[in-house]
Amino acid sequence: MIIPVIDGIQFGPGDPVLYLIIDALSRYPLFGKEMFCRNADELEPFIAQLKQMDIPILAVVSDKEKALVPAIKNALPGVPHQLCQIHYLGNAAKPMEDDLKALGVINNIP
Repeated sequence: MIIPVIDGIQFGPGDPVLYLIIDALSRYPLFGKEMFCRNADELEPFIAQLKQMDIPILAVVSDKEKALVPAIKNALPGVPHQLCQIHYLGNAAKPMEDDLKALGVINNIP
């Protein structure tokens, strides 16, 4: 059984996005792909590769990237999808970032 974590990393404006899928249970990287796209239609076949592994998928974790959410829903119908709590908490704390830095509470929020 696996719990894939799917995320994209873009190192600079205009650079391709490196999409990675890592199993949360084993922490083993399953696969990745560099893409210039950021739309659901092109992400869906990349994500659908998980079904070809013929391993039960307990759930999927990702951030709330606009194209990633529908691509996961279409590629893995019926698989529970959880949004990443680290991204959620980081986004929730952003409005308070300056105040927290001034108080010396945080140095860096992802």
